[in-house]
Amino acid sequence: MEFDGESLSGRLLVGVKDGSLAIDKRLVENVSVELKSIVDCVAGQPLDSLEVDSFPEPPRQDELLTLTPGYWYGTDVHLSLFDEHLTGKKPPECFEAELQLRAADGRVAGSLHLRAERSAKPSPLLDGGVPGP
Repeated sequence: MEFDGESLSGRLLVGVKDGSLAIDKRLVENVSVELKSIVDCVAGQPLDSLEVDSFPEPPRQDELLTLTPGYWYGTDVHLSLFDEHLTGKKPPECFEAELQLRAADGRVAGSLHLRAERSAKPSPLLDGGVPGP
């Protein structure tokens, strides 16, 4: 996963240990995949984050997938969390949160504690964007 100061993005892989799990393959952000209990890594204080509502159409039959042990499903996710221009607050350098996955029926199917640190900014190239020798 990568945190750029505003958004958390990366590849999410879902699997089951036993039984089965029906999911919406679209893994709609803030519906199927959510971040909860977001706190600053240093201060341990709760952080205000953007609340982006999504109202997707119910999944079509071909958008539902039932996972069983030994099978995985993955897709790229992008969660918008902070925006200094909208809130006037500087985004954190690091946060911890609970990533929750919801099953197709809406129940919380699993969660994962995560820690995200802001990615290093790329080094400027020499000569105004032209790589050096």
